[in-house]
Amino acid sequence: MQRDIQSYCTPTVSSKRGRSQNSPEVEGQSSRKKTTMGVDEEFMEKLFQDFENRITSNIDEKLQQFRKDSQQDIATMKTVVDQLVTENKKLTNKLNQISITNKSLSKRVIDLEDRSRRNNLIFKGLKYNVKTFNPLSVVKNFCADYLGSRKDIWINRAHPLGAAKDNGPIIAHFPDDSDVFHILKNAKKLKGTGYYVHKDFSFETRKSRAKLFAMRKEIIKIRPQEKVFVNHDRITIGNVTFGIEETGRLKIGNRSGEERLREILGDHTDTVLAAMRDTNEGHNNETNSDEVN
Repeated sequence: MQRDIQSYCTPTVSSKRGRSQNSPEVEGQSSRKKTTMGVDEEFMEKLFQDFENRITSNIDEKLQQFRKDSQQDIATMKTVVDQLVTENKKLTNKLNQISITNKSLSKRVIDLEDRSRRNNLIFKGLKYNVKTFNPLSVVKNFCADYLGSRKDIWINRAHPLGAAKDNGPIIAHFPDDSDVFHILKNAKKLKGTGYYVHKDFSFETRKSRAKLFAMRKEIIKIRPQEKVFVNHDRITIGNVTFGIEETGRLKIGNRSGEERLREILGDHTDTVLAAMRDTNEGHNNETNSDEVN
């Protein structure tokens, strides 16, 4: 007898549990209080707002104090800077005064040294044997034979200048000013002989004179008829006298002399100035007829 197929099958049971129709979530959904994890949200919001206000207030206080401290610091720094600026001006003025005083003292020292050497004369080209000669006799004989000096001219002392060598320069001291004047006045007689006589000067003055003689040499090449004289540390071109600044530049009084030199020499000025700049400092270029004081 044929059975119904349902008797051979295991009844199917649904594993999914249906939602109860009377679930509290559904029933109380419209009337549920606003809570979070059992804490009142309004209370939490108020708590966070209070915390935020406290932090903001604290930050504002700190910022205000910072601004106040910063303003005080800036004011203090400005006061310090103003004091430093004032002190720097004072120091700068003192340095300028010291510099002016130093230049003045340096000039006076050079002048005093030149004065102490004013009766010294340097002779070049004299013939002698350094091992056997008597400097006093050699200079006396030279002055008498070539410069018309008296035989008994008074020479206080004389000796070779620099390294001792045959026919080297001799420096001699003449106590009598008139003898120095006479020798320098007659030094022009030595032109073309290979003998030279000139005054003794300080190192600084020799540097200036070397530049001036280089100028003089170049000017005479350009204008053979121009009257150019070197006297101590000055050069006279025509009727205009120039000096040398500490920097080695030409001056007239306290003013630059290059513009005036251009008025005299025109296009040849740069050549003359170049000759002056190219001069080896300290090299003595004295001639035998350049100056009489």
